[in-house]
Amino acid sequence: MDKTGIIFFVYHRPAHTERVLAGLKQNQINKLYVFSDGPKDQADFPAVKEVRQLIDAIDWCQTEVIKSKGNKGLVNSIVEGINYVLARHERIIVVEDDCVPTPGFIAFIEKCLEIYQDHRQIMSVSGYSWPVSIPIDYQYDLYFWYRFCPWGWGTWQRAWQYFSIDQTILSQINKSGLLREKLNLAGEDNLISMLKAQLAEGVNTWDVFWAINILINDGLCINPVKSYIQNIGYDGSGVHCGITNAYDVELSPQQNIDRLVFPPVIYCDRRIEASCQTFFSMDSNCDQQKAQALPTLDTPPGWKFIYVDHQSWQVAKIIESGCRKALSSQSPYPGTRLAVCSAVPNNNEQLVKVQAGSIEGEQVGLAARTGGYYGSRSGYYLALLDGNKLVLRSWLTGQTVHWLETAFHWQARQWYWLKLRCQADHLLLGKAWPDGDPEPDGWMLQGHCHKYIGGYDQGIIANAPGMIIADNYRWQAL
Repeated sequence: MDKTGIIFFVYHRPAHTERVLAGLKQNQINKLYVFSDGPKDQADFPAVKEVRQLIDAIDWCQTEVIKSKGNKGLVNSIVEGINYVLARHERIIVVEDDCVPTPGFIAFIEKCLEIYQDHRQIMSVSGYSWPVSIPIDYQYDLYFWYRFCPWGWGTWQRAWQYFSIDQTILSQINKSGLLREKLNLAGEDNLISMLKAQLAEGVNTWDVFWAINILINDGLCINPVKSYIQNIGYDGSGVHCGITNAYDVELSPQQNIDRLVFPPVIYCDRRIEASCQTFFSMDSNCDQQKAQALPTLDTPPGWKFIYVDHQSWQVAKIIESGCRKALSSQSPYPGTRLAVCSAVPNNNEQLVKVQAGSIEGEQVGLAARTGGYYGSRSGYYLALLDGNKLVLRSWLTGQTVHWLETAFHWQARQWYWLKLRCQADHLLLGKAWPDGDPEPDGWMLQGHCHKYIGGYDQGIIANAPGMIIADNYRWQAL
């Protein structure tokens, strides 16, 4: 028996299924396990029937087709299918009905499964790579990262034994700084929002739990530099996804797997890691379709906008247009910090309009961040509203270095402007004023702070257990 069992999960999308089958046919497959979930209701019956006619017509490889009479749902269908095949094979390759493989897909996954069979740190291999920046001097055809990708992937019995759907995991994350740090490495806010949605709506997907299980067990995942999978599910037909082209990627022309160049050691390239973290901080997922658009605002000369459109403390990409969107989020745990992943000179100015809820002790503000990546040891320059004060402070690796404050009485649910300037001589200047009032001519606070070394990021920072709304966040280089 082959070491690897190849699995195809289908439901009620015949057009998608047909395209995936055409892609699989171009790969060398001896046997294909096909799991077909049953219709939820009578309306789904015709599409499910059409899909089953397609899989029954497969004549280019041996098949074992398991058709569910009732509807198991996504979680049970996939988890039970994986367990079934792993009881018969050492490892698996999994494809769903919206992941179209290129001719080299199966060979790539199979090669990686063979090479890393005994490397217990490697827990998953994907045939897809997110549209991230790969350094031009990176010499290899795959890279390692912390985040699991479910679009055409493979794993081993030894790794899948750690899979579990633990509905207490969110409370564990909230209590564990170490676990949050692990999630930081893989795009914490995105994973947290997915997890919270699952727990709130009733668990109807499995991959966020597998992603977190991998992180808990200090696992790494493999992605190709160029994808062997085209995801066609973001056309509005999927259960969990809207319409977006954010995941469109260049496909790999590589079919001769023997020519693949593998890294000599298992390590995460920090440049690729930073690019991946930036991608997930851009909120390029289905929630982007749910964001509330606010009116267009004219862009002042020299300013760029950063729009925020995720519901779990995620800052999105910088855009040049006058579009603006709002962030409105329940903080997943006290001490939540947001940072925009956009390096700029330290001589800069930031402006944001903020509105806080009514919970006592909330803080809202701006941050200019220096050193390292999000989640690492780093420092901040801050201008924030804290209680009934406007505060300027310099914070470095866990301790406040400088602190300036002045009285500023503000009310919950009212909009206020905050401006922070970080000058090249490490002079910090800050001011705040109610929305609708003219901007004060002078700075309300100013002072020289600790001289950090390195480049700077800007971002919104929000330390609060309640609701914060930030709008119209802008920065300019001075």
